Amino acid sequence: MVNSILTMSDNPGFIRGDDLPPVTNTTLMASSLNLLFPGMGDKYGADSIVDIYVNCTSLHDFTSSAANQDVSFKGTANLQFWPRFNGTTELAVELNLIDLDFIGGV
Repeated sequence: MVNSILTMSDNPGFIRGDDLPPVTNTTLMASSLNLLFPGMGDKYGADSIVDIYVNCTSLHDFTSSAANQDVSFKGTANLQFWPRFNGTTELAVELNLIDLDFIGGV
């Protein structure tokens, strides 16, 4: 899914909340983010679609293991959450994820 997100976002760029990868079969709504960002659904409307701006600023420390059939790396990215409401958008939350570890199977 990381590869799908990086490909879709045209790094940097927007992932539209109503155009998520087909695997998810969902739309990202403000109410879906209430667990991470309490009150988002209340402020922007539970059914407001939320777009995510992704800017991957660093990928490093790549490793692979034939024995475990996996790859790993660290990455740093900036994420911005932009709800659509009342015909406009607004930056609601901005996160910087620093040295996030990824391990995935091959």
